[in-house]
Amino acid sequence: MLSKIFLLKRKNSHDLTNLDIYSYPEDIDKKDNKDIVLKIIHGHDQGSLEDNCCEDLKSERKANSTQDGSNPFIIGNPVSQLIGNQNLYTICINGEMLIGLVFEKEDNPYDYREIYVDISNELLNIERCCSFKDEFEIENFLITLFIDIKRFGGETLEKAPEVSFHPSGLFTKVFLFGIDEVGKSSFTRRIKTGKFNDNYFTPSKRFNIEYIQRQDGLLSIWDSPGQSTFREKWLLGLQDSNIIIYII
Repeated sequence: MLSKIFLLKRKNSHDLTNLDIYSYPEDIDKKDNKDIVLKIIHGHDQGSLEDNCCEDLKSERKANSTQDGSNPFIIGNPVSQLIGNQNLYTICINGEMLIGLVFEKEDNPYDYREIYVDISNELLNIERCCSFKDEFEIENFLITLFIDIKRFGGETLEKAPEVSFHPSGLFTKVFLFGIDEVGKSSFTRRIKTGKFNDNYFTPSKRFNIEYIQRQDGLLSIWDSPGQSTFREKWLLGLQDSNIIIYII
C-alpha cells in the first residue's frame, strides 16, 4: 500500500544539495539518514537529475515547446529503487525533478506503473493543474496524485492479507470525513477494535484505509484528513462510496 509521496525539485542546474523538497503525509528526509535524498537522485536511472543524464527528456521538451498545444511536461519511465528500508518508485519530469512514491516493503511498485504514469500525465498535461512554480499548486498536485494512486491500490490491488473474502460477500466503502481533530481516526479504531482512548492519536495529515471483515462482507473505511488544505479533495475520495459519514 502506498504510504508517502514526494517531489524533489532542483533550485538551480548545478547544485544537487540545494533542492526544494515536498512530501506528504510525512517528511522523507529523516534526521538519522540525511543523505537519503541524494541516494534517491543517484539511484534513479544512475542519476536522472544529474547533468547529461536526462538529455532525451530535455530535448523532447525543447522540441515540444515550439509546438502549439503540446504537452508542457515530459514524463519519463518509473524506476523502482530499494534504499535501506525504503521501497521507492520514482519518475522523472522534464529531466529536472523527481516525483517518488514510497510503498510498504512487500508491495510490488510495478503493479502501479500504468496508473502512476497515466494520472501524472492527466494532471500535468490534460488538466494542467500544476506549473511547479507555486507551492500551494505543488502540494495540491501531490495530494491529488497520492489519493488517486492510493484509491487504485485500495480498491484494485490491496488484498488485505488478514481478511478472508467470500464470493457472495459485499464490499462496502465508507468515506469518513470532517474538520481536523474531531476524532475520525479514533472512530475508525473503535469500529475496528472496539477500543477507545482519549488523545490516542496525534492529529496528522495522514490519509488511511482500514479493512474490517464482517459476516456479510468486507467493510473498507476511508479516513480522510480534515485540514483546510485537503477539504477540496474530499469529493475525490468519496467517489463510489456506499456510506458517507461526516463527523463533527
